[in-house]
Amino acid sequence: SGWNSDELQFVLDNCENYSDAPSPDAWCENFLTFRDAPKVFGEDDNIVQKLQNFQPDPFDTSTITDELVENTSQLPRIACTGTLKPESGPTAPTSPTPPVP
Repeated sequence: SGWNSDELQFVLDNCENYSDAPSPDAWCENFLTFRDAPKVFGEDDNIVQKLQNFQPDPFDTSTITDELVENTSQLPRIACTGTLKPESGPTAPTSPTPPVP
């Protein structure tokens, strides 16, 4: 997700508000910088449109797999059947050599 695990744990340990859910009036604005807009109380009738402006460009999965991964409304509950493409380039990891008995 891009979070530094130590920083996230610090926020979780130190940000206190009444809510254990993503409530519209319980924020950790002293710990986090929000990308969408300043936080205000009240209903936000147009939140989807506002948040669309802050979304990153779509991730190109074609370098990883040829499997279709868009417009998935529900994750499959079966064994994975997709095929990952091999890594390429000079930084591709190699399989570890098994120890010799």
